[in-house]
Amino acid sequence: MNAIGCKRENQRGLVLSRYLKVVLAALLLGVNLLLLGGCGSGLDVSKLSTTPMPQTPPSANQARIVFVRPVQRAGAGGYAVSVWADGSLVAFVRAGKKAFVDLPAGKHLLLAVAANGDVLEADLAPGKTYFVHTRLVSYYMGSSVFIDPMHQGHENWPQLQGWLDNTQLTELIPVEAEEWTRRYASDNARRLERYKSRPIADRKYIRPEFGI
Repeated sequence: MNAIGCKRENQRGLVLSRYLKVVLAALLLGVNLLLLGGCGSGLDVSKLSTTPMPQTPPSANQARIVFVRPVQRAGAGGYAVSVWADGSLVAFVRAGKKAFVDLPAGKHLLLAVAANGDVLEADLAPGKTYFVHTRLVSYYMGSSVFIDPMHQGHENWPQLQGWLDNTQLTELIPVEAEEWTRRYASDNARRLERYKSRPIADRKYIRPEFGI
């Protein structure tokens, strides 16, 4: 093959390579959106709350966790994040929304799920309220969900009141939430099983003293 023929073959190979990369990216994006739909964007199992956030602290043997998700400027803001505790769905949080759950004081594993999962190990003091920043970060090839504890001294603590003021309170629809729990129970059990192998240094915690 002469030099011109080789050059044309190289150009065709380059075009094909670029085409395959575009197709692969589209397929990965489709899979990612499908996963988001499975655990986040399909059936909405929450509604705007008919009652305001309680102004009194939780009972003496319980603790309250508030999940707040401010509106993002860009990214997969439309997808919901489902939050699980003790094997059940406890919150379903979209961008611009907040939700809360009262749990028995003591230790719990909080699992947030959208395209992937994130875990918080919570040790809750009785009568205290805790705040968790819930977010979904978009990347070129997908999205990742994060739940991070907020407390005095945390970098986002000064923004908390503004986030609370500018988000709408939602609550679960009980029957649909129960169905959601059954539908994804095995998937989330596997996520928590894999979490056990995560190094201690990579884990995140809500400590008793984080509550107010």
